[in-house]
Amino acid sequence: MSVLEKNLPIDIVWDSATVDEWQRHFLKIDKSNIIQATPYAYAMRDVKQQITKFGVILLKGEPVGILQIQEIKLFGILHLIFLHRGPLWFEDVSKDIVERFFKKLNDVFPRRLGRVRRIMPEIEDNIQNREMLLKCGFKRKSKGYKSIWIDLSK
Repeated sequence: MSVLEKNLPIDIVWDSATVDEWQRHFLKIDKSNIIQATPYAYAMRDVKQQITKFGVILLKGEPVGILQIQEIKLFGILHLIFLHRGPLWFEDVSKDIVERFFKKLNDVFPRRLGRVRRIMPEIEDNIQNREMLLKCGFKRKSKGYKSIWIDLSK
Protein backbone atom coordinates (compact mmCIF):
# COMPACT_ATOMS: atom_id res chain seq x y z
CA MET A 1 0.00 0.00 0.00
CA SER A 2 1.40 3.35 -0.98
CA VAL A 3 1.65 6.35 1.33
CA LEU A 4 -1.07 7.97 -0.77
CA GLU A 5 -3.48 5.08 -0.14
CA LYS A 6 -2.82 5.26 3.62
CA ASN A 7 -4.17 8.81 3.62
CA LEU A 8 -7.33 8.03 1.67
CA PRO A 9 -10.45 7.94 3.79
CA ILE A 10 -12.65 4.94 4.26
CA ASP A 11 -16.29 5.70 3.61
CA ILE A 12 -19.38 3.70 4.48
CA VAL A 13 -22.36 4.28 2.22
CA TRP A 14 -25.56 3.14 3.90
CA ASP A 15 -28.58 1.57 2.23
CA SER A 16 -27.56 2.58 -1.28
CA ALA A 17 -27.36 -0.90 -2.86
CA THR A 18 -30.41 -2.66 -4.24
CA VAL A 19 -31.12 -6.19 -3.01
CA ASP A 20 -29.58 -7.58 -6.23
CA GLU A 21 -26.48 -5.38 -5.89
CA TRP A 22 -26.09 -6.42 -2.24
CA GLN A 23 -26.35 -10.08 -3.21
CA ARG A 24 -23.69 -9.60 -5.91
CA HIS A 25 -21.43 -7.97 -3.31
CA PHE A 26 -22.14 -10.77 -0.84
CA LEU A 27 -21.23 -13.44 -3.40
CA LYS A 28 -17.78 -11.85 -3.81
CA ILE A 29 -16.92 -12.82 -0.22
CA ASP A 30 -14.76 -15.93 -0.03
CA LYS A 31 -15.79 -16.85 3.51
CA SER A 32 -19.06 -15.18 4.36
CA ASN A 33 -21.41 -15.95 7.23
CA ILE A 34 -25.14 -16.22 7.75
CA ILE A 35 -25.28 -13.27 10.16
CA GLN A 36 -24.22 -10.88 7.39
CA ALA A 37 -26.60 -12.45 4.82
CA THR A 38 -29.78 -10.72 3.67
CA PRO A 39 -32.15 -13.49 4.88
CA TYR A 40 -30.75 -13.04 8.39
CA ALA A 41 -31.57 -9.33 8.22
CA TYR A 42 -35.15 -10.10 7.17
CA ALA A 43 -35.49 -12.62 10.00
CA MET A 44 -34.27 -10.09 12.57
CA ARG A 45 -36.76 -7.55 11.26
CA ASP A 46 -39.62 -10.02 11.72
CA VAL A 47 -38.54 -11.72 14.94
CA LYS A 48 -36.82 -8.95 16.93
CA GLN A 49 -38.12 -5.82 15.18
CA GLN A 50 -34.58 -4.77 14.41
CA ILE A 51 -33.84 -2.27 11.66
CA THR A 52 -31.09 -3.34 9.30
CA LYS A 53 -28.64 -0.91 7.76
CA PHE A 54 -26.68 -2.27 4.82
CA GLY A 55 -23.28 -0.64 4.36
CA VAL A 56 -20.87 -0.71 1.45
CA ILE A 57 -17.30 0.13 2.44
CA LEU A 58 -15.50 2.34 -0.06
CA LEU A 59 -11.80 3.02 -0.50
CA LYS A 60 -10.89 5.52 -3.22
CA GLY A 61 -14.59 5.47 -4.11
CA GLU A 62 -14.48 1.75 -4.95
CA PRO A 63 -16.30 -0.96 -2.95
CA VAL A 64 -13.89 -3.07 -0.89
CA GLY A 65 -16.29 -4.66 1.58
CA ILE A 66 -19.74 -4.79 3.10
CA LEU A 67 -21.43 -4.94 6.47
CA GLN A 68 -24.87 -4.96 7.90
CA ILE A 69 -25.77 -3.70 11.31
CA GLN A 70 -28.93 -4.26 13.28
CA GLU A 71 -30.45 -1.33 15.13
CA ILE A 72 -33.12 -0.89 17.73
CA LYS A 73 -34.36 2.58 18.63
CA LEU A 74 -36.50 2.93 21.74
CA PHE A 75 -38.32 5.93 23.18
CA GLY A 76 -36.15 8.38 21.25
CA ILE A 77 -33.29 7.97 23.74
CA LEU A 78 -32.08 4.37 23.52
CA HIS A 79 -30.15 3.31 20.44
CA LEU A 80 -28.81 -0.23 20.25
CA ILE A 81 -26.40 -1.12 17.45
CA PHE A 82 -25.20 -4.62 16.67
CA LEU A 83 -22.42 -5.48 14.24
CA HIS A 84 -22.02 -9.23 14.37
CA ARG A 85 -19.48 -11.11 12.26
CA GLY A 86 -18.66 -8.17 10.03
CA PRO A 87 -17.38 -6.39 8.11
CA LEU A 88 -16.76 -8.74 5.20
CA TRP A 89 -14.04 -7.85 2.71
CA PHE A 90 -13.98 -8.75 -1.00
CA GLU A 91 -10.29 -9.62 -0.72
CA ASP A 92 -7.62 -9.48 1.94
CA VAL A 93 -7.08 -5.94 3.15
CA SER A 94 -4.30 -4.47 5.24
CA LYS A 95 -4.54 -4.02 8.99
CA ASP A 96 -4.45 -0.27 8.32
CA ILE A 97 -7.66 -0.46 6.30
CA VAL A 98 -9.37 -2.57 8.97
CA GLU A 99 -8.32 -0.04 11.61
CA ARG A 100 -9.56 2.88 9.52
CA PHE A 101 -12.88 1.08 9.06
CA PHE A 102 -13.37 0.74 12.83
CA LYS A 103 -12.37 4.38 13.38
CA LYS A 104 -14.98 5.34 10.79
CA LEU A 105 -17.61 3.13 12.45
CA ASN A 106 -16.82 4.82 15.77
CA ASP A 107 -17.21 8.22 14.09
CA VAL A 108 -20.58 7.22 12.61
CA PHE A 109 -21.87 5.68 15.87
CA PRO A 110 -19.89 7.32 18.69
CA ARG A 111 -20.28 6.29 22.29
CA ARG A 112 -22.89 8.36 24.03
CA LEU A 113 -25.41 8.13 26.84
CA GLY A 114 -28.27 5.90 25.71
CA ARG A 115 -26.34 4.18 22.92
CA VAL A 116 -25.31 0.56 23.25
CA ARG A 117 -22.80 -0.66 20.67
CA ARG A 118 -22.17 -4.38 20.47
CA ILE A 119 -19.67 -5.56 17.93
CA MET A 120 -18.35 -9.04 17.29
CA PRO A 121 -16.00 -8.28 14.42
CA GLU A 122 -14.99 -10.80 11.79
CA ILE A 123 -11.31 -10.53 12.69
CA GLU A 124 -8.87 -12.77 14.50
CA ASP A 125 -9.02 -12.50 18.27
CA ASN A 126 -5.45 -11.55 19.14
CA ILE A 127 -3.66 -8.90 21.20
CA GLN A 128 -2.99 -6.64 18.19
CA ASN A 129 -6.64 -6.59 17.13
CA ARG A 130 -7.84 -6.07 20.69
CA GLU A 131 -5.50 -3.07 21.03
CA MET A 132 -6.61 -1.76 17.64
CA LEU A 133 -10.30 -1.92 18.62
CA LEU A 134 -9.56 -0.21 21.93
CA LYS A 135 -7.66 2.53 20.06
CA CYS A 136 -10.69 2.93 17.76
CA GLY A 137 -13.04 3.48 20.72
CA PHE A 138 -14.44 0.00 21.41
CA LYS A 139 -14.20 -1.85 24.75
CA ARG A 140 -14.00 -5.60 25.22
CA LYS A 141 -16.80 -6.84 27.45
CA SER A 142 -16.81 -10.61 26.95
CA LYS A 143 -14.68 -13.46 25.69
CA GLY A 144 -16.49 -13.56 22.36
CA TYR A 145 -17.36 -16.67 20.41
CA LYS A 146 -15.83 -19.50 18.46
CA SER A 147 -16.91 -20.83 15.11
CA ILE A 148 -15.75 -23.29 12.49
CA TRP A 149 -15.78 -23.39 8.72
CA ILE A 150 -17.51 -26.28 6.97
CA ASP A 151 -17.13 -26.82 3.23
CA LEU A 152 -20.67 -27.36 1.93
CA SER A 153 -19.67 -27.29 -1.73
CA LYS A 154 -19.50 -31.08 -1.95
